[in-house]
Amino acid sequence: MSQKQHRKCLTNLVKEVNEEDMLVYLYGCAKQEQLLKWDSAVQTDTSWKKLVYVWTPELLSFHINAIHDQLPSPANLKLGGQSWTVPTLQLPYSLENGRYNWRHDQTLRTIESGLAPYIDEANNSKTTEYIPDFIPTTAFRTADGTTFRNPPLRTPKIEVKNIPKKARDWTFLMDEEHKPIVFPQEIAGIAKRPDFTIYSAITKHVIIIIDSTIGGEPSQCVRQENMKCKYEDLIAECENRGYTVFYFPVEVGSRGFYNTSLTKCLAALGVPKGKRKPVLDTASKSALRASYII
Repeated sequence: MSQKQHRKCLTNLVKEVNEEDMLVYLYGCAKQEQLLKWDSAVQTDTSWKKLVYVWTPELLSFHINAIHDQLPSPANLKLGGQSWTVPTLQLPYSLENGRYNWRHDQTLRTIESGLAPYIDEANNSKTTEYIPDFIPTTAFRTADGTTFRNPPLRTPKIEVKNIPKKARDWTFLMDEEHKPIVFPQEIAGIAKRPDFTIYSAITKHVIIIIDSTIGGEPSQCVRQENMKCKYEDLIAECENRGYTVFYFPVEVGSRGFYNTSLTKCLAALGVPKGKRKPVLDTASKSALRASYII
């Protein structure tokens, strides 16, 4: 068979594949259909260029099997009638030895390396940019000289971007397992440890709290709601002392999927649109590689 004929056969084979039939079959699978429920999860970049120059065969194999829950976990081995004999890979062992905390910190460092340059850029700028919390009123005058003004409309917080430009004295704190931080007591006297705390002491009107979790993709939406409740008392205390709080609960899954909340967080913190993708991909792959090592 010539190369041209071989290419034609492959093309015809691809045309015969019906994506709708594949999805119907996938919905009928007990395990594999779980990935179809990850509505808010964004898959990591597996483009051809990444597969050739970045991904290793072992990491790619781990990623594909993790998506479809086909890894040799204790639960899957038990279904196949096999016993789990490696104590160092048991869940209690990983928890006691801080393996999951290590994966969490690895992902935090990648996010911190993507945010730090823009915080430093804001601190080194000569002027601050005023970002209004209200849409300016529009005034117009009729022919007889009567002036009309529209009432001010408050902009929703999700529309706020380039928050670091509000000040030039940002302090960037990152909490890790072996380098814990104490939340600034002058802001709030509550013993909470967010993953990232970025605050301005001089302007005393903006504080940014970012909390990140590294867990399974199916429960990302549930965890996001739980995190919102976790820091309600801290946010209320900060607001009572005159601070404006921007809270960003972000999630990166252990399989390499990240939540859309991380993209919104980077946009709000002034990361340009063209620079967000590398940060997202690095955080995603860091979590996936750490899971593979565990």
